[in-house]
Amino acid sequence: MKNKVDTTTWQNFNISDLFDIKGSKTTSLLELQEYGVGGFPFITTQAANNGTEGFYNFSTEKGGVLTVDSAVLGYCSYQDTDFSASDHVEVLTPKFEMTKNIAMFLVAIMNKEQYRYSYGRKASQERLKSCSIKLPAKNGKPDWDFMEQFIDTHTHNYNFATKPVKNLPTPELKTADWQFYKLDDLFDVKYGVNCELVNLEETTKDEKNSIRLVSRTDTNNGISAFVKMEEKAPNPANTISVASSGSVLATFSQTEEYYSGRDIYYLQPKTKVNNAILLFLITLIRKEKYRYNYGRQANRTLKSLKIKLPTRDNKPDWDFIKNFMETLPFSSQI
Repeated sequence: MKNKVDTTTWQNFNISDLFDIKGSKTTSLLELQEYGVGGFPFITTQAANNGTEGFYNFSTEKGGVLTVDSAVLGYCSYQDTDFSASDHVEVLTPKFEMTKNIAMFLVAIMNKEQYRYSYGRKASQERLKSCSIKLPAKNGKPDWDFMEQFIDTHTHNYNFATKPVKNLPTPELKTADWQFYKLDDLFDVKYGVNCELVNLEETTKDEKNSIRLVSRTDTNNGISAFVKMEEKAPNPANTISVASSGSVLATFSQTEEYYSGRDIYYLQPKTKVNNAILLFLITLIRKEKYRYNYGRQANRTLKSLKIKLPTRDNKPDWDFIKNFMETLPFSSQI
């Protein structure tokens, strides 16, 4: 199949003709108990990680559906398992036989429509029902076979990618025995280089002397552009970037040197740890986002922010964290 897809024969289809659209049953985090691996996803309005905030002890919605964030910018994701959800999560139940491949195709199409939405024009149920998307068509109907085959030809290494580093049972997360640590117990917490894109020369990723610019966005690993490296020293590689305002606590692993924009801190580990351990820590830092909003930023409190970690001899149990991460699906790709 050609890399460039010919869309000239595609047709518009109303979303309401393809899906039953309804609101999810709103579940508060206070009602849930953290379960870890094997639990049910809790879907929120975050535009990352498939909308998943964490895994908990019960579900309220059936899987095999699409979910759409109706609070912000209409982020769409596919939920293949049963789940629970926060407020402003709309559920799209297919009126056709939706395989995982077809769902992935539709998610990509739906997310290309995000430009239609804003804080003043949200992806509400009524608005979704009146919208249409352009799809491959055959005899006036969506060409599901084309979508199935298209995704199949672009994910031929999928089974390899899902493999863990260690083919062992995932250790149980018994959080009752974990202890709290402040971020500045674990990291040197430093303010980034504070660059402004308007003062930098934009490049492409592959150009010589190109470097990523990390901003306060909660998507794309925080990368908002690639720019030409200047005399200014970048933030070091193998650190964690954290937004203290905007998308507060948008937190990412940065494996390469990078420039950062306004209100970006970086966390440099005080102990030598690998990227898998950093990803574990990032998940726990992100779970504290609920503490912040546009009226409460993290610039003064970041160093004292506490996360709860597996502990041995009153120190973080880095070996347990590493072993846990290396038994998870996709860990071979870290």
